[in-house]
Amino acid sequence: MHNYDVGDLAGWPLDLLQIWGECDRLSPMPELASWMEAAIGSNKSAFVYGDVVADADTWLMVKAIKAEPVASLSDTMRHFYKLSDAERIKRFYSERFGTSESNIANAFIDLVDGLDAIGINLGFTVDKLMETAHTSSMPTRSQTETLGRAYGRI
Repeated sequence: MHNYDVGDLAGWPLDLLQIWGECDRLSPMPELASWMEAAIGSNKSAFVYGDVVADADTWLMVKAIKAEPVASLSDTMRHFYKLSDAERIKRFYSERFGTSESNIANAFIDLVDGLDAIGINLGFTVDKLMETAHTSSMPTRSQTETLGRAYGRI
C-alpha cells in the first residue's frame, strides 16, 4: 500500500525532490540531514517557506472540500486563513502524517521507490522527476528517509 496519492504529487514531494537536486549539485555534497534542516523553508533554497505553507494549505483545503463538498472555496479559505502559517503547517503534519517524521519519510520513500509502479500514468516517470529536480539521480533509500524526516522538522 502506498502512503501517497495523486494529490500529493504536485505538492511536498516535488518540492523535496527539487531541494534534493539543489543539494546533489553541490560539490562537495554537504552532510544531508543538517543541510536539509537548514535549507527547507529557507528563503535561500529551492523549497522556501512559502512553498511549505502553500503545500499545507492546498492539502488542507482539498481535504476540507472533499469532506464537505457543499462548502464554498471562499468559506473554506476563510476558515483556514484565520490560523497562522505555523498553525496550518502543524495541522497539515498532524492530519496528513499523524505528526510523525517516520510517516513522512515512509510516504516519500514509497513515492521515490514506486512511482513507476502505482499503475497511474500521468507522465510522472522517474526520468521526468529527475529532470524537474535538475539531478542525475534519485536519492537513495537512506537519503530519501533523511529528506522526509528533515521536512517533518520545519
